[in-house]
Amino acid sequence: MSRRKTSLVRALAITASALTAFCMVVGQEPTYNPSSRSRLVAPVSSSNTIKSRVESRDATVSRDGWVVFEKCLVFPIESVNVPAQESGALSTLGVQENEAVNARQVIAKQETKIAEEEKLISGLNSQIAFDESQDLSEIGLAEAFVEESKLQADLYEKMAAKGNASDTDLRQRQLAEKAARVRLSQSRKAQAQKEVKVKLAQSAHKLSELRLERLTIKTPISGIVKRIDHRAGEWVQAGVTIAEIIRLDEVRVDFFLDSNELSPSNLIEKPIKAVSMIEDKELLFSGRITSSDPEVDSSGRIRMHAKVQNQKAGAQWLLLPGMMVSIQLQKPQ
Repeated sequence: MSRRKTSLVRALAITASALTAFCMVVGQEPTYNPSSRSRLVAPVSSSNTIKSRVESRDATVSRDGWVVFEKCLVFPIESVNVPAQESGALSTLGVQENEAVNARQVIAKQETKIAEEEKLISGLNSQIAFDESQDLSEIGLAEAFVEESKLQADLYEKMAAKGNASDTDLRQRQLAEKAARVRLSQSRKAQAQKEVKVKLAQSAHKLSELRLERLTIKTPISGIVKRIDHRAGEWVQAGVTIAEIIRLDEVRVDFFLDSNELSPSNLIEKPIKAVSMIEDKELLFSGRITSSDPEVDSSGRIRMHAKVQNQKAGAQWLLLPGMMVSIQLQKPQ
């Protein structure tokens, strides 16, 4: 029995020595916790916040009622891979990496010689088709033949009634009238086809204009050129990314919430404050919670998303993707 007590004392002494050495490394004195069955424990840090069950490991609650989430990752609010819309060679590149661009700004152009010739040809074909559609002489002539043949048929019908014309002559005049009406119908169909050809030619011309326009590559959003994948002189296929643009006037910040303690639906659209330490200065950014993921991880946490208004120092955005900030929100009552 005495041997067991001796072993236990030695074990406690070794544990105490190890903990004392650890606390000396981190700069704290060990304390005794009477509620922990006589075990030595490191003291709780004397900061302005206390641990909360709102979310273990991620959140704290300040004494003024703000829930604080530390080490929240910053993401760009929007990122666009700007593609080539047509296959062809890049003739010019109008931007550089890390350059600020505006929406609809030209960032690159592709070779346009072939597209310009196609536009010229389609334009001429459209004009020819339109001019032909304006020529109504065939219809006018066919209408004149119908009118004349009808007069002849009516005249011979009267003459035949008086016995002054044979039935054969009357039938010839009537057949001539029918033939004239058929010719008029054909002329009108031909005119309708001409008008369809005009529309086809005009559509072909618009397509050539659109293709020429698509050879000018523009960014759909304002932002910063994060990377450029192709240079002037390179051949690119349609759909290949030319440059990536990220928008930084707003940023997205993610943090994890214990779904067993707070309902994510009660936090949507709630205002938040993002805090960042830049050059030993604490900077505040305003924002709001926008959404939450549709799933919970194995520890019962759910990822929340917040949109934060960014700020500039000169030409440089202060919050950049990859930075860590703390998120503060008022704990719902």
